[in-house]
Amino acid sequence: REIGDLIAERRRSVEIAVRAMRREQEERFARLAREKRSAVLSYARERMLQAFQAERDAGESEIRRRIGLLRSEDSPAYARLLVGLAEEALALVGRPAAVVVEREDVALLPPRMMPGTLWEGAEILGTDEEWGGGCRVLSGDRVIDNTLAARWEKLLPEFFTDLSRRMNERFAGIESDIAKL
Repeated sequence: REIGDLIAERRRSVEIAVRAMRREQEERFARLAREKRSAVLSYARERMLQAFQAERDAGESEIRRRIGLLRSEDSPAYARLLVGLAEEALALVGRPAAVVVEREDVALLPPRMMPGTLWEGAEILGTDEEWGGGCRVLSGDRVIDNTLAARWEKLLPEFFTDLSRRMNERFAGIESDIAKL
């Protein structure tokens, strides 16, 4: 009987030790899984941010490319665009005013000081700065930046919100897939 008790006691102690080892291994596995999940999520977020920036850069590059094509291949259409941007800004300022455009765009604007139009009292100036098109209108202490670069910057928050929404949906799917691992 003593031997049986010893064997039973030994079996219980081994079972306790095995349960403790199993619990320790499960805790270690759970910790490592959390660390790996966190690392994978960080990596995925980093990749998403890189994709986000690449989308922004691609959008900006495409706009610049299209404006460049419009400038070089369809000068009358670009002139209408430029006149529209200038008149939009001229409508917001007093006179005298100066319409500043890239030097090569000066010839695309109407003659100076056209009486009875928004151009009355406006001077056209050229600059060597490159804005990707558009103009700036100066009057007194007001500056209306109607360059295409400025308009792109104004559009970015909406662009980012839309892109963010789309990427968030993808990222939620990735997180869900990772959680299943």
